[in-house]
Amino acid sequence: MHHSKVIQFLKKLTPQELKKLNRYIHSPYFQIPPKVHQLFDLLVKYHPDFDHKSLAKDRLFQKLYPAEDYKADKLYSLNKMLLRAVMDFMVDLRIRENGITYHLQALQVLRERGLDQYMDTNLKDAHQSFKKYPYKDGDFFYHNFRLFEIDTQWTLQQNNRAVEAGLQTTLESLDHFFVTEKLRFACAIINRKKILKENTEITFLDDVLAYCEKANLESSPTLEMYFQTYRMLTEEMEDAERPYRRLRALLPSMHKKIPHEELVNMYSFVLNYCIGRYKMGNIGFLRDMLDIYKILLDKGLLFIMGLPINLILKNLVTVALKLEEYKWTERTILKMRDKLPEAYQEGTVSYNLANLYFAKGEYDISLKHLRTVAFIDPFYRIAYDMLLMKNYYECEEMESLLSRCHAFYTYLKRNKTLAERNREAYMNMAKFIRKLARAKFEGKSHPDKLQTELDQYALLVERDWFKRKIEELRELRGVRS
Repeated sequence: MHHSKVIQFLKKLTPQELKKLNRYIHSPYFQIPPKVHQLFDLLVKYHPDFDHKSLAKDRLFQKLYPAEDYKADKLYSLNKMLLRAVMDFMVDLRIRENGITYHLQALQVLRERGLDQYMDTNLKDAHQSFKKYPYKDGDFFYHNFRLFEIDTQWTLQQNNRAVEAGLQTTLESLDHFFVTEKLRFACAIINRKKILKENTEITFLDDVLAYCEKANLESSPTLEMYFQTYRMLTEEMEDAERPYRRLRALLPSMHKKIPHEELVNMYSFVLNYCIGRYKMGNIGFLRDMLDIYKILLDKGLLFIMGLPINLILKNLVTVALKLEEYKWTERTILKMRDKLPEAYQEGTVSYNLANLYFAKGEYDISLKHLRTVAFIDPFYRIAYDMLLMKNYYECEEMESLLSRCHAFYTYLKRNKTLAERNREAYMNMAKFIRKLARAKFEGKSHPDKLQTELDQYALLVERDWFKRKIEELRELRGVRS
């Protein structure tokens, strides 16, 4: 039972919600069988972890049916009924917490039941509730359209001459909903096309863009947000900087206007744009990347990005170290420790601290942190090996370096999950650091020869680091470039 669907659902409920669910399950209105009540009562005692041995299937069955032998199908049937009750409760809870959804349903009921005398009061309540809606997202515009649609239909039924204004507002609300959602999906599709070979057709897009060009975007920040995102994703990199800057300026004002998940999507779009510009040689975008990471961290949005938090930490640290923000980096690594997967927590922290001390030139301390790693996260394996090799080079541990190069090379050859281009880039790194070490410690290659060989590699990671090491070798030998 520990991993059953019903327990996974119950884990998502707060203690307050669980109390409401208890009243819901035991209410005579829903006529839920007594045995389902009993199963629920047995389970909720172990909320929120649900890891007690009493939750074993045979033990639960014995408590439910003490005079019977264990029957899996009987327990499965109770589980299924309880799961349905919990799901119904969650849906009902969402409808009641989302006031406008409840009011729209109530207005429909009044119309269908012929309770017209209560329509005006409930319409007024619905409009008041709508003003309290927390976001200005697609749901907002859809509900706005539905409310004005019901309002207009009621006004028509009353032969009210004010119906023209209501019709106009209803149509405008529908247009706003359609255009906003169309752009939102267009942005998601275009972003996917950059990664995957997909051929999804976006119909009516030209009409949507023409609408945006004419619209007063200042009065609709959500629409402008998606429009600027679309432009940033579709225009040439340099031309896209203008919508990128506008989007960056707009996003802080959107923190309370759209759900957090959608806000994270927007920041992911601008972050990817920064990465693209940085890869093209625009160093200034490195600062933009770190600023975005800091916003996501400060607002607690970093942890709902959909990526493993250990991978996000690694990317964040890499950017911060390139900007030499050492104190902030160390605080952030330690601050995020408790958010990391427990199995790899110490290894992840040790690797990132090792990366920090390596960037500061404190190679002995960096190597010490790497040697404390017992279990390395699979996301970190390659980066860990490369950092270890660079540390061995800096600490002049030639034997350890050659041994690690060999082990790394073997690992890459056996790793079938790596893309071929990536495998080649990492293998070339292992080859070249070995040549660099022999040139430094055994005098086997001239710096000019090393530079020529370096330039011949089409695929190579750590190229900038190698360039710096060759220059250091020139200075060591008194050779002019």
